[in-house]
Amino acid sequence: MEWLRRAPLDEAAERSTPLPVLRLKHLLNVLQRHEPHRLAVGALLARFWREVDTVALFADFGFSPRMNFFGELGQRLRLRLLPITPETQDLGELFALFFPSERDAQWLAAIDDDTLARLVEALGPVFAQGREWREPLIDGIAYPAAAVRASGHSAALRQRISAELLADDPFRQLASAAERLGERARAGENAALLQEAQYLRALLDACRRAAASVRTHLEAYGVSVDIVFEVDQLHARCDRIEALLNTLLAPQPGRELLRLIAELAQQAQARRGIRSLFARHYSLLARKVAERSAATGEHYITRNRSEYGQM
Repeated sequence: MEWLRRAPLDEAAERSTPLPVLRLKHLLNVLQRHEPHRLAVGALLARFWREVDTVALFADFGFSPRMNFFGELGQRLRLRLLPITPETQDLGELFALFFPSERDAQWLAAIDDDTLARLVEALGPVFAQGREWREPLIDGIAYPAAAVRASGHSAALRQRISAELLADDPFRQLASAAERLGERARAGENAALLQEAQYLRALLDACRRAAASVRTHLEAYGVSVDIVFEVDQLHARCDRIEALLNTLLAPQPGRELLRLIAELAQQAQARRGIRSLFARHYSLLARKVAERSAATGEHYITRNRSEYGQM
C-alpha cells in the first residue's frame, strides 16, 4: 500500500491514468507471472482477512462514538494529534493508516474496469479462504440500522419529530427489516432478498423524512447543536446503509465496493479537519443567538472572558 500511495500524483498530472493505478497494474502483472509471490501475498492477505474486524469499517467508520459535538471534537483532536497504532484488529482504525492522504480517493476512483476485474480475480481466492464475502456487508447494514433505531427513539429526537411521521414507527421497522434482509441473503433467497431490499429502502426514506422534521422544530424553538449533530449522524448512517445495500445487490459488486472505499477515504480526511466542524458549530450558535435575541430582546455584548462565559 505504501508503494502504491507514494506514487507522485503531481508528476502524473498529464497522464490519463494516475501513477498509483499504473503501479497497481504492474503489481498485478508481477503476481500473475510469479506463482511464489502470488501465493505469499495471498497467504498474507488471507490471514489478514481472517483476523481483522471488517464490520468495524462498514458499520462504525466515520461516525462519532458519542452523539454530541464535543465528543466528535475530542475524537478529531485525537486523530489529528496522536499517532494511530497498527496494533489493532479494528479495520476502521487501520483504514486511516492505509489511506492517510486526501489524494487516495482520487486514484481509487480512477481504477478502470479491467484493472478492477483483475484485482477481484486475484483477491477472490483470498476471500474464499475466510468468511463469506457478503457477511461483513450484511452486518454492516444491521449495526447502523440498530444505531438509527436507537437515535430515532432517543428522547431528544422523539419529542421533536412530527407525530404523523412516527405513526408507523419506521425506526423500529428499519432494524427488523435489516435483520430479515440478512437472513434472506445468508439463505440465498434472491427473490425475497430483492423484496426486503425494496422495503428497506422505503424505510430509509421514511427515517430520513422523520429526522428532517426535527429541523422544523428547531426553526420554531431554537437551535440545539447536539441535536442537529445527532440528526446529521442519523442521515449519514442511512446513507451508509444504502451504499452497503447497493454493494450487496450489485451483479458486479467490485465497482460498488470500490466506490464505497473511495468515499470512506474521503471521510477519513474529513474527520481530521477541525475547522469544518467548528464552522458548522458556530453557524448554528449564531442562529441560536439571533433567534433568542429576537424573541426576548436580549443583547449579547461582552467585555471580558467572564461575561462571555456567563452568556
